[in-house]
Amino acid sequence: MNEQIRKNTLLSCWIIFAILILVHGFEAIVLRMDETIFGENFINKVFGILVVFIVLRGLNWKWSDIGFANT
Repeated sequence: MNEQIRKNTLLSCWIIFAILILVHGFEAIVLRMDETIFGENFINKVFGILVVFIVLRGLNWKWSDIGFANT
């Protein structure tokens, strides 16, 4: 998996983007989170962070490998 993502970075980004767009559509149309106290895109943001975490764990990468600073 690690080698495939390194070779096909653009494709991997598009797949993750498509998944997040589908989650956003589900949130906006079905859950209607904009009418709650959480506000719009709450589920999408949490799901996006979860997807990044899962991908990093699957690749054995650290947050610093994708640009986050260690402070």
